[in-house]
Amino acid sequence: MGNKITPQQRKTGELVSQLGEHLHATRQEGAGCVLLYAQIDEECLSLCVYDEFEDRVVARIRSEDELTTLLYDLWYVLEPKDRWCELEAFWDGSLITARFFYPDQQGIPRDIYDDRQEILGRYFGNKPNEAPPLVGTREYPVYELKPDGSWVPIHDLSVEP
Repeated sequence: MGNKITPQQRKTGELVSQLGEHLHATRQEGAGCVLLYAQIDEECLSLCVYDEFEDRVVARIRSEDELTTLLYDLWYVLEPKDRWCELEAFWDGSLITARFFYPDQQGIPRDIYDDRQEILGRYFGNKPNEAPPLVGTREYPVYELKPDGSWVPIHDLSVEP
């Protein structure tokens, strides 16, 4: 007899599948593969989605209600002792692969500011990436990519309005 799939495992699989469908549906026009990198805990979710084009990778650092809900559902389906703290979800055009990282793993949590190139290189090789500059405080500012290729801050979360 094989191992039985638990209800938590079944629900996790369903949510990862929904996550793949979401990444596919929301990718930028002309993009191929999509990578989602997320860090999560009880009160904070930090995420970035990277769309791959033929000659570059473009970051989308925007929170979407549906994506946020999916990630928290994927986190809360597990018992507190089994919850992950980081996720790399890669949609390759037809298949979603999810890598979960846990607080007790060495080097986790990672610093996205220091480790972004390593994470992107694992999925996209040496393709140049168009991502907002990581300057100033370590708070995530929100940027918009302009047609000329420059990043313009829309709202800096580290500054009170």
